[in-house]
Amino acid sequence: MITKKLGQAGGGRFPAAGYNENKVLEGVADLLLARNVNERFLRQLDIMHAVGINAGGEVERYMREHSQTYGNSKTQNKQFHVALSVKEHEMDRYELGEFAERFMERMGYGGQPYFVYFHHDTGNNHVHILSTRINRYGIAISDSFDKMRMQRVTDEILGITPEKERQKLFSYGFQTEGQFLNVARSCGYNPKEETVDGVDCFTLFRNHYPQIIIPKVEIMKRMVPKEDSLEMKKRKERARQLKAILMKYRQLSLQQQILTQKGKAVTQSDLEEERHWLCRGCSIRTAIPSMRRRNCK
Repeated sequence: MITKKLGQAGGGRFPAAGYNENKVLEGVADLLLARNVNERFLRQLDIMHAVGINAGGEVERYMREHSQTYGNSKTQNKQFHVALSVKEHEMDRYELGEFAERFMERMGYGGQPYFVYFHHDTGNNHVHILSTRINRYGIAISDSFDKMRMQRVTDEILGITPEKERQKLFSYGFQTEGQFLNVARSCGYNPKEETVDGVDCFTLFRNHYPQIIIPKVEIMKRMVPKEDSLEMKKRKERARQLKAILMKYRQLSLQQQILTQKGKAVTQSDLEEERHWLCRGCSIRTAIPSMRRRNCK
């Protein structure tokens, strides 16, 4: 899951309304759900979507009307616009919608009016969430360290913990420090070399949020010696050979069983002929043995 906070907007504007509604008009997005939004307004939106009218202006006006500060805040950055994306189709539209609701609740926006749009214009399923930072009392919800909080909330919902992530990273075999760092990068982390309490470490960041601190000495202890790596390759090769032998004798046993059921005397030549027409890819069984062999590839 990739969580991304999209561009802020000054002047009390909500440009994300036009962006998402344009996508709906193009047929590459749908209004998946809305929370704390007037039912009459939602029926109006449904009608506009059905007849192909761009409702961007209507949604922006609605958000402006529900973002009055009443003198309780001077902020002009009222829009809250977030994208939640998964790899390909790891979550469907409804799972993403449920995730978005839990995400908004934990981010402190559960009581705010917000719209969730499901986008299908890329190979990765994703939703855009549009809301307002101004609550019902005209006070702005703090956006300090939003990126870090968003990542933490996302991990909490997914059940990702630093200990689980540490185990995942060390489950890969690596022989050098550089290989371990490449593993960390492939898992979405940005490693940074630091000294923590006098210990040389690598701090793994995600969305600018420090998630895991791993001492260098621990990385060295977990390195797989080259000799062990070669032995692992040999074991895999021996396992492959053993599997091939077992499959061969399993096939011969099956052939022998078939010939016995036919009431034939089982000979090596019988098994050889039976092997040719039973083997994978051979679909022609002729009455002439030489033709059988020629047609078997």
